[in-house]
Amino acid sequence: MSRPTESNETKFGKDIISIKAEINDLNCAYPSCNNKEGLSKCKYCQETFCKEHLEPKVPQTKILPGGANYIRSEKIRKMWRRPGGHTCVQYIPFFEEEIRKSLDRRVICTVAYVLLSFILILIIVSINNKTCTDGTGYHSCSDEKPLYCSNGTLVNNSTLCGCPYDYDIDENFGCKKIQRCSDQTIYGECSLDIPLFCLEGNLVNRSSECGCPVDYVVDVESCVWRYNLGKKEITLTYTLRGESGRINYSVYEGLSDYLHSLPREIYYSEGQSPPSTRDFVLRDLNDEKQETYLSPLASQIEDLSSNKDDQARIAISAVQNIPYNKFWVSLFDSRYPYEVLYNERGVCQEKSELLAYLLRKLGYGVVLFSFEKEDHMAVGIKCPAQYSYLNSGYCFIESTTPAIITYSEGDYVVVGKLNSTPEIISVSEGLSFDGVSEEYQDVQRLNELDQNFENSFNTSNYDDRKDLLDEQGLILEKYGIN
Repeated sequence: MSRPTESNETKFGKDIISIKAEINDLNCAYPSCNNKEGLSKCKYCQETFCKEHLEPKVPQTKILPGGANYIRSEKIRKMWRRPGGHTCVQYIPFFEEEIRKSLDRRVICTVAYVLLSFILILIIVSINNKTCTDGTGYHSCSDEKPLYCSNGTLVNNSTLCGCPYDYDIDENFGCKKIQRCSDQTIYGECSLDIPLFCLEGNLVNRSSECGCPVDYVVDVESCVWRYNLGKKEITLTYTLRGESGRINYSVYEGLSDYLHSLPREIYYSEGQSPPSTRDFVLRDLNDEKQETYLSPLASQIEDLSSNKDDQARIAISAVQNIPYNKFWVSLFDSRYPYEVLYNERGVCQEKSELLAYLLRKLGYGVVLFSFEKEDHMAVGIKCPAQYSYLNSGYCFIESTTPAIITYSEGDYVVVGKLNSTPEIISVSEGLSFDGVSEEYQDVQRLNELDQNFENSFNTSNYDDRKDLLDEQGLILEKYGIN
């Protein structure tokens, strides 16, 4: 009987057992590693290693900048950062092949990126080269607002492209003309000229909505300057060479109340000089709002005569005929000149300041004579020295009652005649009242008539006395003196 032959499978199994037996008789080939368990052969160098040192690694090299050398060095460095493994020279060709494949992939990616970018550029250029009929590029606003080029068609798009000047966006994305009144105020809005309101093309007063300017108050739908409230008409009477005249003038409670509310004191700091009487006078004469309402009176007087001196005579007579206020008023309670007009009365200081204002406005040189002892004030108008009061260069004018210019010999209640030397308060430089010789001669003649009348009693001549009185009456009538 013949002996049975061994099969290939049986033979392969014996080889495996033989290899394992061989491996089991070895240690890990990694220096200083004596591990005998889990050994396997490196498929590149055929050395036996444990699991920890089985991974093949190429020898470390210096990292070179740029290209393949840099990629290779980086991969080697990352490789050696991982623990374990062994240096395997036989692995180098396989490692180099991996490097080459990596570089090929990078080149392919770079070329693909460049091609894609180029294609995108071509697409963008192609789109931008497309225009609407007016030359506007696709998806752009036309120079003619609010048109927009949408895929070759010009359409209204005011929200994106805006509107031309003086146009506004409408509900259909177009533009509509902004409607304005004659002063360019938009329909339905208040004008800069308060209280005007633009109502469907017409400017109308609407203070209830637009308000009023500073110093104005609401009057229904209009605005009235607060100083124009309470208008009333006054009449000033005057006499010029025996002829009576009248000046009708409008005055306002609003301005009078404003002036009445102003402080009468003038404040000053330590080290400053106390205010003088002149400071108070100029304060009363120079108020700006009063100027607006009082200067027209001087203009009306100028219109009454072309003769400058007659203009002064009318102003003097008109103020003298304003009733005298019998109640005493101190400097700190005195009225402004305009208040004298509105109230139609005043004391000596108040009436003198009003007359000083008018004469200054007419262009004359003016002073005030302040008699502290007699507590009286009168006006001085510049005139030739020979006619002036106390050689001051200014002729005396009594403001409280009708009197002839240069006459200063009157008797005053309580104080009698003016015997003290007055303080002369300068108000303005200006013209000289050179025609005053007429008034001066009349005053001198009145004095002669008075003396002759007294002497006539010694002769008991009735006719002479009557003639004297008649002449005296004519002179007084010339100046409106009763």
